[in-house]
Amino acid sequence: MALPSTTSSRAATRTKIRSTTSPKRAPKVSRASSKSPDRVTKPAQTPSKAKQPKANRRHLQLVEANGDISDSITVPNSFNTKLRDLLNNAIHFQEAIDHKEPAPPQQDTVLACPEAHGILRRNTAFCYRLALLQALAHAAPFCTALQSSKKFCSSHLNRTRTRSGTQCLACAVNRVLRSYWHAPSSLDSAVLSFHRACHATTSPSPWPYRASEHADIQEFLLWLSGVVRAQHPLPSSAFGAALDVGSEASWTCRHCGRVHRKAEVSLGLSVGITAAAPKRGRDLSSCLRDEMVETVEVRCDGEGCGTNEGRRRRIRFTGLPRVLFVQLKRFEYSPRRGPVKITSQLKFPETLSLKEFVEKGVDGTRYELVSYVAHQGGLEHGHYVAMVKGPRGVSLVDDHRVQRKRDWYDLPVGFSPYLLVYVQK
Repeated sequence: MALPSTTSSRAATRTKIRSTTSPKRAPKVSRASSKSPDRVTKPAQTPSKAKQPKANRRHLQLVEANGDISDSITVPNSFNTKLRDLLNNAIHFQEAIDHKEPAPPQQDTVLACPEAHGILRRNTAFCYRLALLQALAHAAPFCTALQSSKKFCSSHLNRTRTRSGTQCLACAVNRVLRSYWHAPSSLDSAVLSFHRACHATTSPSPWPYRASEHADIQEFLLWLSGVVRAQHPLPSSAFGAALDVGSEASWTCRHCGRVHRKAEVSLGLSVGITAAAPKRGRDLSSCLRDEMVETVEVRCDGEGCGTNEGRRRRIRFTGLPRVLFVQLKRFEYSPRRGPVKITSQLKFPETLSLKEFVEKGVDGTRYELVSYVAHQGGLEHGHYVAMVKGPRGVSLVDDHRVQRKRDWYDLPVGFSPYLLVYVQK
C-alpha cells in the first residue's frame, strides 16, 4: 500500500534540507519501509536558525583614575587572562619595591665539574704538561673562555697552521678540554696532538725546553697562556677577565709627602713560603698578608726630592679574575747549596676570601678550590700529579691512574702542593 502524497512531499523536503546544511548525501529510503503500512515516516522538522559563531574578540575601555574613558581597544578573548597575569606580576613587583623587603641570603653557586680522567704519558718528562691540563680541565670558566668562539676551528685554524701542518696550540688545547669533558675515549689522541702543537709552535715564542727535559709547571703555564692569547680569535681582554689579576702598589714619601701608585697585571698570584715556618705549617691567608705589604728600595721622583731609601709599599687588588692561579714559591736560592726546595706544610682553604685585600668597589672576592698540582723532587728533576674535584669528591690523578681521596690533604708521601687553581663563586 502506497503512502499518501503528503508524506512523499515531506520526505523530499527533508532531503533538500540535509543537502543544504551538510555536504553529505542524504540516505536513501528502503523499499520495505515505503511499502510497509505499519511504518510511518516522521515529518521533517522545520530547520532552526543557524547558530551565530561566538565572538572571539572583545572591546576593552581604558578608564582614567577620575572615571573618564580615554580610549577603547579590541582584543582577543585570551587577552583577559594574559592581562590578569601581567597585572598580578606588576602588583607583586610594585609591592616588593614599596616595602623594600630584605633580600634572602645569597647562596653559594654550585660549580660544574667533570669526572677525573687519566692521560697516558708517552714521554717520561711530560708529567708537568699532563698535570696542568688535568687541573685546567676542572676550571670551568677557563674552558668556557677558550670555547667561546663558534668559528674557532673552522676559520681560525686554517689561518694559523704551523709550517709542519699541525694545528695551532690554541685549537689543540681546546680539543683536549672538549675531549676531557665530553669524549674521554678520544682524550689520548687529543693530548698527542697537543704535544705536537707545543713542539711546532714558534710564535710568539717557542717552548725553550726539549722534550726530554724537566720543566717548571708555572713557567709552562705562563708560556701556554701567552701563546693561546696570541692565537685565539677573540680579543685578549676575554682571557684577561678570566685569568688576569689587577693590582696597585702604593707608597708615600715621608720627605715630600707625595703618594706614588703603580698598577700591574699578572697571571695569578705568587705567594712566598718561608723555610722557617712552624712544623704544623702556616695558612694561605697569613702568607698573603705578608705579600701585600713589603719593604722595597725605590727612588722618589717628586720635584726637589729624589730620595732613595727603603719604602713600605702596600698592595691591593683592583680586579679579580674568574680563575685564580696561586703559585706557592717553594724554591729559594742558597749560596752554598744553590736552589733549595721548601717542603714546609701550608694550609690552604677550600673556600678562599680576598675581601681584606681588595680596593673598594671590587666584587667577586670568594673563590672555591677546584684543583691543584703537587710536586715531588727538586728543581731539575721530579714528578707532578694533580688533585682534582669531581662530582663524587676529590681524586688524585697521576698520569693515567685515578684514585679517590678523602680530602685535599690526602697526598702521597713526598708531594707538596705547588700550584692552586681557584674558581670564582
